[in-house]
Amino acid sequence: MRALVSVWCLGVGLALGACGHSAPSARVADARLTQASAGHAVVAFVIEMENPNAYALPLHEARYTLRLGEGPSQTVVRVPKTTLRPSGAGRFELPVAIEGGAGALAALIQGGIQGGIEGGIGGDQGRADDDGAGTVSVPYRLTGTVVYRRPGEIAERLFDAGLSRPRARFRDHGTIRVEAPGPR
Repeated sequence: MRALVSVWCLGVGLALGACGHSAPSARVADARLTQASAGHAVVAFVIEMENPNAYALPLHEARYTLRLGEGPSQTVVRVPKTTLRPSGAGRFELPVAIEGGAGALAALIQGGIQGGIEGGIGGDQGRADDDGAGTVSVPYRLTGTVVYRRPGEIAERLFDAGLSRPRARFRDHGTIRVEAPGPR
């Protein structure tokens, strides 16, 4: 019985890691304000992933957290609706709706113009700065993971059972340029 359990564990171990699988890489390629109105604002992040494997990798779920300036963090879960081609790259967009819409974003910007937004990013990226031309740079921090499916019957069964959820991680910080609120 022990021998059977050992052989089974060895087989699962081989199926999970020793089959030449390499994790895909993920990075933020772009960050921008895509919509802004009195009740609605959306920041969109374009994620670029590279698959070093000779087989396709379906993307299952993206879980990411955004923090603008020193405002509250917001966590979002979305389905990327894409598959990374074999030995190729793929891009998809991850939007974040800003709680309170453009009004909340304007308050964040106005606070940054008046006294700077202290952030953990460091340097000038830790502040919301008015450039004098009607735009403001708002600092952001984004962290997240993208869950993907490995090919093969055993890997699929383990994934479906929740026992194996391989992930690619990404992290980014920078600034998003937006129009400054109010009279100049």
